[in-house]
Amino acid sequence: MEGFAKANLFMEGRAKVDSVVVFFAAPIGSLSFASIHEAGHVVTAKSVGMQVMGARVFLQSRGGFSSYWKGSTTLRANGSSRDMAVVKMGGHFAEFFIDDSNVLRVPSFLSIVGNRKTIISQSDVVTAADLGGVSLLDAQHRTYRALSGNTRLLHSVFHKLWRSHVYP
Repeated sequence: MEGFAKANLFMEGRAKVDSVVVFFAAPIGSLSFASIHEAGHVVTAKSVGMQVMGARVFLQSRGGFSSYWKGSTTLRANGSSRDMAVVKMGGHFAEFFIDDSNVLRVPSFLSIVGNRKTIISQSDVVTAADLGGVSLLDAQHRTYRALSGNTRLLHSVFHKLWRSHVYP
């Protein structure tokens, strides 16, 4: 999981977002990593009332010598910009909800926020505008609750992306 995905985030930095199409790109990784990462964006977006247009994972070639799995999620943002923080963190947080054998589990909140050894894609970096005046800790709690309260959906989206590489 070295390197970063290119940022594909298109959104104006306003306190209120009318209707903007947003793209998220997952960091470089395996098929299961890209699938759970994008599933996290899908589930958190749905939990804050955003319309998910679709998600996909795909095999990317690097100069013809190696390949890696990458993903993107497209959604229509309707609502406050503070919801963007939850959606951006959704991919990263979801990575902790799967183990090495692709079994979904619910980790503790502290095991996620206390982990400093992960790579966050450039498009998932949370800004002050994304927080919309709420604390980072509050946004982290909202993200965790969105995923831990929707594990069936997270499992379903993950397996759909893992098997067919597209959602819905």
